[in-house]
Amino acid sequence: GGLQNLRSAASKNDVVPEKRNRIETCLSHARLPAVGDPIADPPSQEACPVYFTVSPVLAKMPSLSCLLDGRIRFGLPGPGSKDAVMVGWGRKRSFHRAAAYASRRALPCLSLEDGFLRSIGMGRDEPPMSIVVDDLGIYYDAARASRLEIQIAGPHSDAQVARARELRARWRDGRVSKYNQAREFDLHRADRRPYVLVADQTHGDASIRHGLADASSFQRMLDAALAENPDCTVLLKIHPEVMAGRKRGHFDLDAVGRLPQVQVLGRDVHPASLIAHAKAVYVVTSQMGFEGLLWGKRVRTFGMPFYAGWGLTEDDLPPPPRRQPVSLENLVHAALVEYPRYLDPETGVRCEPERLIEWLALQRSMRERFPPRLHALGFSLWKRPIVRAFFQGSEVKFLRDARAVQRDETRVVWGSRSLPTS
Repeated sequence: GGLQNLRSAASKNDVVPEKRNRIETCLSHARLPAVGDPIADPPSQEACPVYFTVSPVLAKMPSLSCLLDGRIRFGLPGPGSKDAVMVGWGRKRSFHRAAAYASRRALPCLSLEDGFLRSIGMGRDEPPMSIVVDDLGIYYDAARASRLEIQIAGPHSDAQVARARELRARWRDGRVSKYNQAREFDLHRADRRPYVLVADQTHGDASIRHGLADASSFQRMLDAALAENPDCTVLLKIHPEVMAGRKRGHFDLDAVGRLPQVQVLGRDVHPASLIAHAKAVYVVTSQMGFEGLLWGKRVRTFGMPFYAGWGLTEDDLPPPPRRQPVSLENLVHAALVEYPRYLDPETGVRCEPERLIEWLALQRSMRERFPPRLHALGFSLWKRPIVRAFFQGSEVKFLRDARAVQRDETRVVWGSRSLPTS
């Protein structure tokens, strides 16, 4: 039933058959082979699709042409550009401009977004190592069908189910997340009560409005977490952008922090350690709900994110009729294999999700090697950026006087040089 509904929704976009054929060509042009299949030679430059965008940021995004297997052009295609494809980011204004132009010219238009396994650093710091490509909608817009929904509802072979299970295991073993810059957080104190995890989001996040939620959804989420878990601590995780002071969240942290059952997590912490030990995960539309499913946790939603409405989560809102119960393996395979495209950060070419998980897991383990704070003594100014880059994952504080370092703190010195004392 769900698959038929989604196919019907998709067929409504087939106003111009030639447009649909070009979309299918673009979506299948860079489709990766199954694991173990031979990889064909890359297409020639002449055979690559040409993608046009009206967003200067998107046009300059590193590696986008590789992820799309095509050439990126800034501006609008001319009247004779029959093979052109318009692209835009999510549901931003530049996407709507591109979509309006594409509609007038009967051209395909694709919506792009960050993948669910994106990078080490945050979006403003690093380009994505994965993107999603959608010709129908976008995954966080619950008001209409998306390509991801069709893929979730579609049939999956035994091999795909097995691969989805293996990907879940790799995700957990590698302790990866969408962003991977934050350190793990020790939650194994003997006096700690069981806890449920509540995820805040940045104010104005497009996934909230398009996920059929609003600011009041966050208060309902917190109220439910408190009422449903009287014997648990409610651990409120604040978004990293809010902690960095760049955006605002949905809670008065002073007021919430005075609630005896609530503990506000006032630092940027890697999600894996929080989710792994939580009894349940409460979200509005945050990706942490999807990651909670990957970790086998009970997930409560108060919006309609892409992973809700499939019978896998406990939802505060009724799901769209087109979403019918599926297995977790269907969701995982669609969200991590079929929908996104990945870039190998070492070779700069397309890769499978297993490869990116492996690389990110290695980076995470390397970033955890040293203590959270290091005291560097006697380094010249030109060496300091090098030292910070080498000790990624740790805060490096440069000092001139060794007496400012406590006995139990870690010092960093250059070579065998004696420690400066003044």
